[in-house]
Amino acid sequence: MATRIEDEIGRLKTMVDLESRKESQAARALGESRRRHDEQSGKLRELRRYQQEYLDRYHVMTTDGVRIEQMNAYRLFVDRLVGVIRQQEGSVQVAAQKLKLCEAQWRQAHARKEGMEKLLDQRRHEQVVHRNRVEQRISDDRVHKRLEDMI
Repeated sequence: MATRIEDEIGRLKTMVDLESRKESQAARALGESRRRHDEQSGKLRELRRYQQEYLDRYHVMTTDGVRIEQMNAYRLFVDRLVGVIRQQEGSVQVAAQKLKLCEAQWRQAHARKEGMEKLLDQRRHEQVVHRNRVEQRISDDRVHKRLEDMI
């Protein structure tokens, strides 16, 4: 027959398992969010590098002398590139916000799991203490009975 503590330990084990799964899910979501943020940030760096290369070429073109149509086409392209960079900055910002949210969710799930594990450990300790008391009481009763039998 299970004691109250044993029943509680069984329930706590189930809760720890559930919280552990939730923590794992949050960790996977966090990893995916980090990957997306890194990917978006990398695209932004690449676009900025690409923009700088075109600006450098544009400056060279203007000093070397070039037709106005070609210069206007380059300027138009660089202006479009600036628009794409702004969009990518927005994507990076959204990814950063999602990453921050995922980090908070993981920290919360981790803390819940840790709290449940700590409570489970406390209950297991209580169970050991209870068992030790019962065993000591049984031992004391045996000694007391032997003493009574001797008298």
